[in-house]
Amino acid sequence: MSGSTLTRPLAARLLLWLLGGWLFLAAVTGYLAGTNFAILKFEKLDEAEYFYGNIPQEKQELALRYAASELNRVYFAQFYALQMGIAIAALLLYMASGRTGKKPLAALGAAAVISAVLLFWLTPEIIDMGRKIDKVAREPITEDREAFNVLHHLAVGLDVSKMALILGAAVPLLRNPEGSPR
Repeated sequence: MSGSTLTRPLAARLLLWLLGGWLFLAAVTGYLAGTNFAILKFEKLDEAEYFYGNIPQEKQELALRYAASELNRVYFAQFYALQMGIAIAALLLYMASGRTGKKPLAALGAAAVISAVLLFWLTPEIIDMGRKIDKVAREPITEDREAFNVLHHLAVGLDVSKMALILGAAVPLLRNPEGSPR
């Protein structure tokens, strides 16, 4: 029995697990971001009066939004770096699996490119722009806040597209998990 006979199905199974983990991490990243803003509200924190009571009321919400924003900046920077590593591993595992399908490879390649764009360009831009608007009231909408919103919507759209590409790459693996070339 040659080594490729054992390696290829193992690589295909590992790839399937890796894609599931990548999809889960992408979903968790978005979930955490929204949850931070939902939880970090004065009225939702039992001890908010104790910790934030000395802060003027008009700045309490701003302080909590700042805390949520900083948490999200850390999550996105770290999780996108992890997703970039997963993207590279997924491409290598796909090639090691012996599969010949071009559509899954293209989907993984596109998801990797999106991951790179999110990690190396869009997230740093959003972080910089976010820090510019941290001290600015949410109303009225300023040019900087509008630019931030455009970047944020672009990031969400890219993330959803990336998740769809990951699913598209996983479907052939689910149909034939043993990893015979397709």
